[in-house]
Amino acid sequence: MKNQNQYSAYRVLVPYTCIVTIPNDGHMTKITIETTSEVVRYGRNENDISQQMDIDNIHGESIYANHILSWLGERIGNLNPRDASIEYGLDNRTIEPMTDKQIVEYTDSCIDG
Repeated sequence: MKNQNQYSAYRVLVPYTCIVTIPNDGHMTKITIETTSEVVRYGRNENDISQQMDIDNIHGESIYANHILSWLGERIGNLNPRDASIEYGLDNRTIEPMTDKQIVEYTDSCIDG
């Protein structure tokens, strides 16, 4: 008996950006993760797969964000700061004089963590 299944397997590479902010600092700190995921989907043609992915993206955003953040959490402690790069916003720099009180508050906040 011949297989009547009209579905074929499709490899899907999905580039994405996950952005999360840190609530404890008033959402000033933003972490951006850019990567690509690979999934396998089954359908009759590329249009079937595209529609599946569109629906998946609509309903799965918080699930995927949770997966990405969990994955990162397991690895971030082992990252070497020497492998990181920093881009400074030199055009958006703010320079203001500080009062003695502000200096003490700043110092205390750095020491207290």
